[in-house]
Amino acid sequence: MQRGAAIGAQTQLFSVPQVVSFSDGQLATRRVPNLVPLREALHRAKGRESVTLVATVGRCLAAIHTRLEPGEEEPSIGWQGSFAGPDVVAVHGDFGMTNVQVCADDSGVVILDWAAPAWA
Repeated sequence: MQRGAAIGAQTQLFSVPQVVSFSDGQLATRRVPNLVPLREALHRAKGRESVTLVATVGRCLAAIHTRLEPGEEEPSIGWQGSFAGPDVVAVHGDFGMTNVQVCADDSGVVILDWAAPAWA
């Protein structure tokens, strides 16, 4: 999650809520006001806004896939072998309509739920 946040900050494409606590498998993050799920944001969009939003979310996913690297704090799921090689990329693991949120005040995309990144 921290590396996801760093990618978002570096690319300025998205943000990730700040973790405030983690205990017994439960993660709590700082509240981000005015979030709406991607599906709702697309429904509300007018004209070409929906095309622009989908393109932005696609750039977010591309940034994650090309910049997130494996590390000890985010072990792979079922991966046996080396992470070396140009064809090994990160997969968010749950990049869906509910884990991609949009700030209703047009301040950007927020990506949630980094619990299960995988490597493919």
